[in-house]
Amino acid sequence: PEPVKEVHAAVLDGQVYVAGGYDDDDTPTDAAFRYRPDVDAWESVAPLPEARHHMPLAVAGGSLFAIGGIAPDGTAAATVWVYDVVADAWSARAPLPTPRGASAAGTVDGEIVVVGGYDEEGRLVAPVAVYDPVADAWRDGADIPTPRDHLAAAVVGGTLYAVGGRPRNAGANFDVAEAYDAASDSWTARSPMQTRRSGLGAAVVRDVVYT
Repeated sequence: PEPVKEVHAAVLDGQVYVAGGYDDDDTPTDAAFRYRPDVDAWESVAPLPEARHHMPLAVAGGSLFAIGGIAPDGTAAATVWVYDVVADAWSARAPLPTPRGASAAGTVDGEIVVVGGYDEEGRLVAPVAVYDPVADAWRDGADIPTPRDHLAAAVVGGTLYAVGGRPRNAGANFDVAEAYDAASDSWTARSPMQTRRSGLGAAVVRDVVYT
């Protein structure tokens, strides 16, 4: 319904959600939208509690979560919000252990795994952050081998793939692909992309990751 950029998307109950980003005036926005493929139509949903951009969305336990991102003042945020479809409302959950902007997230075995991004001081964040939605609690996981922001993440089976990104420098994009095994809390390097890129997206179709 409105132009937006620097947003993420997630699918809940067969519908696509996007939230936050910049509007067409390059102003951070709190707007959130839902796309219904069955009728090929977009609709507005409740706005975020505060404007955010570079904020990943993830679905776990049948709920949509908005994780961290960059606040209107330009600093990384630790906020975590969950969307209630029935009430059309957002509410707060346990914040991230460390603020993260321009990170990426995926869901593995019912838990949200957040990788990469930078903190409120602009430093790259190495530890994985794992969220248990039942306990509403976070724990640290193994450090990502190549700390970076503006990366993409996708999950196949019990493995999260962290793809591309950059080290706070748009002129130094990575072609890196690294795989996080949640069961063993460990990382392995995978085949790099043919080109270096950041600010990219990733999705899974039939157990194949596309970027």
